[in-house]
Amino acid sequence: MVSKIEMLKVITKSKLVAAVKKKRKKVSVSWNKEKLAEQLSFDELRKLYASEKAKEKPTKKKKVVKKVAKKKVTGKKPTKKKKVVKKVAKKKVKRRK
Repeated sequence: MVSKIEMLKVITKSKLVAAVKKKRKKVSVSWNKEKLAEQLSFDELRKLYASEKAKEKPTKKKKVVKKVAKKKVTGKKPTKKKKVVKKVAKKKVKRRK
């Protein structure tokens, strides 16, 4: 079983303040963790400790693999029709002087 002192090391002050305020008791900003813990029962402290410990469990980072979707080609691509340009011979026009 974990001692009260060890529990208070894990539990943050803000969590203790929130728990005491839920009990509708007045809380001073200058109170330390021990004074806040006196306002709570041992069971409530144990619940806070359990919730904090659950968050502490180390998790392995998953490797991020970027998946690239390949476009499927279904058949031949439509070919563009080439414009047929007729070459027209330009007539030479003699200019009068």
